[in-house]
Amino acid sequence: MYGLLVSYGVPDFITPAIVASLSLPADTVITVPARDLFDFIFGVSAALLAILLILLITLLVSVVTQLRAGARAMQEVRASLSQDEAVKSLRKTLAYAEGIAEQLHGETARLSGAIGGLSDRVEQLSSRTEERIEDLNALVAVVQEEIEEAFVDTASRARGVRAGLDHLSEKRPKRP
Repeated sequence: MYGLLVSYGVPDFITPAIVASLSLPADTVITVPARDLFDFIFGVSAALLAILLILLITLLVSVVTQLRAGARAMQEVRASLSQDEAVKSLRKTLAYAEGIAEQLHGETARLSGAIGGLSDRVEQLSSRTEERIEDLNALVAVVQEEIEEAFVDTASRARGVRAGLDHLSEKRPKRP
């Protein structure tokens, strides 16, 4: 909008001297924009922004190109590694090791279950053994009481027999 000749839409690089050299009718009004510091700074900043935009687009294109090249290189490396015999052997070994690990895990789980069952049985056996020992102790106490009573009865009977024998021997006449 700045610098256009109002009547004819002429760009601002046409100076008044050029316009004066043209034979234009007298009623034509020519406007010439003022060239001040603001217009200069605005022009320089617009040019710098255009240059920066071009550099940014160039940089982005370069980065995208590098990323594509890197992706292609990674695909080539992956393809070459998948064809390598050492990698195939390593995959087989890893699969074998994985199988062994799964078997060990299964065996460990089974062993853990067996140990848990065995532990339960040992606890049951221990409690039964304690009950039987208590019963045996009670039986021993009863037998001991019975033996003591039988001993006391036997001792008192023996004493009674001796006393009776002594008494009978005193009443009998002695033989010559």
